[in-house]
Amino acid sequence: MKNLLIKAKVEPVTEVCADLGEGAIWDYINKVLYWVDIYGKKLFVYEPVNRVNRVIKFNKEIGAVVPRKKGGVILAMKGCFVSYNLNTGKVKKLAIVEQNIPTNRFNDGKCDPAGRFWAGTMDFKASHNAGSLYYLDLDFSLRKIIRGITISNGITWNVDKKTMYYIDSPTYSVVSYDYNKETGNIKNKRVIIRINPLYGIPDGMTIDKEGMLWIALFGSGKISRWDPASGDLVGLLEIPGAKRVTSCSFGGNEMKDLYITTASHGLNKKQLRNQPYAGALFKASLNIAGLPLWQFLG
Repeated sequence: MKNLLIKAKVEPVTEVCADLGEGAIWDYINKVLYWVDIYGKKLFVYEPVNRVNRVIKFNKEIGAVVPRKKGGVILAMKGCFVSYNLNTGKVKKLAIVEQNIPTNRFNDGKCDPAGRFWAGTMDFKASHNAGSLYYLDLDFSLRKIIRGITISNGITWNVDKKTMYYIDSPTYSVVSYDYNKETGNIKNKRVIIRINPLYGIPDGMTIDKEGMLWIALFGSGKISRWDPASGDLVGLLEIPGAKRVTSCSFGGNEMKDLYITTASHGLNKKQLRNQPYAGALFKASLNIAGLPLWQFLG
């Protein structure tokens, strides 16, 4: 393990402010990082230039956020997809999702190369196979892509935009699909990475310019780097003072800053003393660059 450690400056850039921090997404147009506190029902907008972390409170759990090309953001909120105007505070419902299943909520998601917003659902108690993976199309129509998901988590697309990678956390694996940008169809599911449970639970995921996958390992205090071609673990990044690492996103002017969300949810007093930064947003300064994430084009 030691020879896999990635040397980098890793530091919290916000105060401890999230119960279940998730969904880190870099907006390369506005140079800000969006992230959420699912149980806290909050959207955060972190501005690196002045290190300000804006907090916007809602009345429902938010599982994921993506920037919108027309301005503002799109939120995968419990029971629906909505648009949100960051300047006026206006919320507009775009599509209804599983409102007949009050025990489900969204958990993680991002846009594909065509600008569709993919996000998955799960049961609040993580009941087996209770969730599904959807995408919100550019005309705001909704499509269910995968059924029988337990904890929908990391999703990303490869450099040539022909492969989709996806994580259902309790499987301890990453699967890939052939992806069609024009239709949004996926096929030929195969397991490409198997993660030893001793490393932690696979959570959020992103990709770098070399095509390597960066996966948050919940419970371990680490971000892992994997080669999807071989399935090999090629790097580990340690996060100080927070074990429940949930998601990561490349950002910054050169896309070499890795932003990392963490959670404090479920920790007892002793664990919180040992993890003083649980629930903070972190930044790791790397010599590896990531890829800009896609915006919602609807």
